[in-house]
Amino acid sequence: MPAWQRLLAQVLGQADGGRGLIWLHHPVQGPLCARFLGHLERVLGRPGLPLAAQQESVALPPQLAAAAVLAPLTLAPSRLTESLNMGSAAPSVEVLPPLLDLPTVHEFLLASLEALP
Repeated sequence: MPAWQRLLAQVLGQADGGRGLIWLHHPVQGPLCARFLGHLERVLGRPGLPLAAQQESVALPPQLAAAAVLAPLTLAPSRLTESLNMGSAAPSVEVLPPLLDLPTVHEFLLASLEALP
């Protein structure tokens, strides 16, 4: 398993804190995309949810509607993250920042880039 996938699983596991976490991704189509998303769900140990940037709200599965953490898998702020922060799905929902705003991910990416020849 690639190091970035292990890191992502670790970061999301720590952010979950037992509350339930859903990672969000841009909608994609096709069998290859479906296979990759299925793989990522297994690696991360939690479900993913497609969400278009223009959607105004997130429909959470009933078991996570009361308290959840939403983790948009974006590197930097985008319309998706902005729309989530402007109108969260429920008052008890925490929206994680973009991945590069998380110190562990930021440091990992810089170290990986510096290690390139």
